[in-house]
Formats: sequence, C-alpha cells, structure tokens
Amino acid sequence: MKKGSIPRSCIKTLVLQFTEAAERSTNQIEQTIAEKERTRLRRVIKDQEIIINKLEDELDVFRTSFNERILFFRALQALSDSVVAAEVDGLRDLEVKLTKCISRSPFSRCLFLSRGRRSSY
Repeated sequence: MKKGSIPRSCIKTLVLQFTEAAERSTNQIEQTIAEKERTRLRRVIKDQEIIINKLEDELDVFRTSFNERILFFRALQALSDSVVAAEVDGLRDLEVKLTKCISRSPFSRCLFLSRGRRSSY
C-alpha cells in the first residue's frame, strides 16, 4: 500500500459515513459536499477494483509459469533418477582385443583399416 493511501475497507466506511452525513444534514452545502465526496470515493473504489483485477490476472500468469516450471523440474528429476551408468566393461574388453590384434602385425592393422572402408573382404 502506498504511503498516505487508505485501505479499501476504510474507504467503504467513509462512503457510508458520507451517505449518512448527507441524509442527516439540513444544510444544502454540507449535503452537496458529502455527496461529491461519496461519489469521488466510489470512483476510487471502482478504480482500485479494476487495478486489483488486472494485478490478479498478471499474478495468475506468474503462478501458471511457476507451476509449469515445477512440473518441468519434477520431470527432469525423474529422468535424472532413471539414468543408469553405461556398461563400458564389454567395450573395454573389445578395445583390448582389437588393440592386441592391431599391434601384432602392421599388415593386420592395414587389413583392419581397409575392411572398415570396404566390404569386399
């Protein structure tokens, strides 16, 4: 709430007080002043309601965004929890066998490399 502003419930109370004052008063000037202030305060209330509705709509956008963000990170966490370590043991054994095969002879290395490029062997 801005400094110097009056809460909406207090403004509604003032509207009622101005209405009562206008009804009780016998002086025309007092009645006119009370009615003008009552009308002005009703406009203030109406303007505040419009602003509050706009702010609530904007807040709904933020709520929706944050809820979607929570769902995204929940799904990301579930995906992260389901990831298992890759089995590299079999690959390492194959790599060792290939390394031994290649290192035995320069010819076998050339044959291995050429078979990788050609399917005629």
